[in-house]
Amino acid sequence: MDKKKSMSEDNKGFEEFIDGLAKNEATSEPPQKRDNSFDHLTSLENDSKRLFKIKEMIVEKIPFEAKHAQAEKLISQQLEEKNALKFKLSEILNKPNSSYQKSLKEIFDNFF
Repeated sequence: MDKKKSMSEDNKGFEEFIDGLAKNEATSEPPQKRDNSFDHLTSLENDSKRLFKIKEMIVEKIPFEAKHAQAEKLISQQLEEKNALKFKLSEILNKPNSSYQKSLKEIFDNFF
């Protein structure tokens, strides 16, 4: 009996909430339809500009790239620079008094 009373008291607040929603829906006006034709037009214009730029790139820039390829030269320069930096870094780190060597020494002394 006590459970039924407590459940009906709990449901009372829920019922009031639902009734309030129903009243609000009845009094509210239906949403007005917006004219989205300009949104579609703007979207189509933007898409047209994007496609024109892609066409321009394909027609003008790719043939130029094919005639004057720079990728291999740039990659070889980057590899040379990377190897030079690796060599300099290894020279700095392999010095007996470098901070790297000191840290490794501390690690090995503490754990082994």
